Amino acid sequence: MDDGIIAVIAIFLCFFVPIAGLTMRFALKPIVESIARLLEVRASAAPAAAAMELNERRIALLEAELSALRLEMQRVTDQKDFMDRLGSGS
Repeated sequence: MDDGIIAVIAIFLCFFVPIAGLTMRFALKPIVESIARLLEVRASAAPAAAAMELNERRIALLEAELSALRLEMQRVTDQKDFMDRLGSGS
């Protein structure tokens, strides 16, 4: 009797294991591919975020420099006006 049960289990496993393996392969393949694509997107997004942060810093520095140049230009204009008024004697 034990030999009969062992034979049935062995035959069942011979058919069940490959069928279960094929089923799992076809069922899990889309999930694994989507996880792989998600990881690729995250990996490529990290350098893009760093580049975006670098560009934002560069723009902020350019804006600060532009502001300083405008202030300096205003000082030069004020100084020129003062010198013109001083030279005209009015």
